Amino acid sequence: MRTRLDPEVLRGVARRAIAVFEQHGREADLADAWHLVGMAELMAGHGSAQLQALRRGREHAIASGDMRRQIDAWNEVGGAMLFGRTPVGEVLAFLDVAIL
Repeated sequence: MRTRLDPEVLRGVARRAIAVFEQHGREADLADAWHLVGMAELMAGHGSAQLQALRRGREHAIASGDMRRQIDAWNEVGGAMLFGRTPVGEVLAFLDVAIL
């Protein structure tokens, strides 16, 4: 039997991980932890908070220098923008900067 994961629990775990990873300067792990925050926000129905968390994760992915994480983060942010309520102009501006 499957149980539904509580977004608040997931958010709490991710926030504790973020605190640890920040202390140790673990950029790649911070990218992953912020992605988890974004997933928790999505599960909770908080689209703008999801996008904000994914953007933070993308910043850490870029700082990590890990190309796979950068591509994953770009995909997640872009998807959240396209399927959320982000104005078209803002999506296009993101794409212009992200692709360059």
